[in-house]
Amino acid sequence: MIIGRVTKQPAEVESYTDDLSQDLDVGETVTNATAAVYGADALLTVPAISFTATAVKFFAAGGTDQVPYSAELTITTSTGRVLVDEVVIQAAKVVAP
Repeated sequence: MIIGRVTKQPAEVESYTDDLSQDLDVGETVTNATAAVYGADALLTVPAISFTATAVKFFAAGGTDQVPYSAELTITTSTGRVLVDEVVIQAAKVVAP
C-alpha cells in the first residue's frame, strides 16, 4: 500500500516514519523490517532502518534530479503477518529564484 509521496533534494538525507499503530492487532508488535528501493537508477539508498513495537523509521539518501523512486518496506509482526508499505520519493533539486 502506498502510504505517502514525498519530495527530497538529491543531496539531502531525510528520515521517514511508518506509524503502524492503527494496522496492528491488540498485542501485535513489529519484529522485523527491511527496505528495498526501486527506480530508474540505483542512486537513492536507504542507509539505515529501525523499528519500534509499532513503527518503522528509515533514512533515504541520494537520488537523481527528477527521478521518482519507491521505497518498499517489508514488515514482519509478532503474529507472523507480513505487511508491505511503500513511500514514493521524488528527487528534485530546488533552484533558488
